[in-house]
Amino acid sequence: MVPYTMVTDPQFGRGGLNEKEAKAQGIIYKVACLEMANVARAIETNETAGFLKAIVDPKSKQILGAAVIGEQGGEIMSMLQLAMMGKIS
Repeated sequence: MVPYTMVTDPQFGRGGLNEKEAKAQGIIYKVACLEMANVARAIETNETAGFLKAIVDPKSKQILGAAVIGEQGGEIMSMLQLAMMGKIS
């Protein structure tokens, strides 16, 4: 898995599988979405535009892929990468 970040305003980061890839591989998954308006750091900085979307294995609860667009999206993607590589739910 090679995550990437685009330094836009707000930042965009993505890594792991997306829905199209998961479907093509026949992987059963769930989608978790979180608006940046519900993220403490975004609220603190008053930068609540954007969202986080994760593809999750429903049995193991492991993150298979994620995309984030929002305040410090690259930093958030780094943490998601660590969770994916460490197989943390």
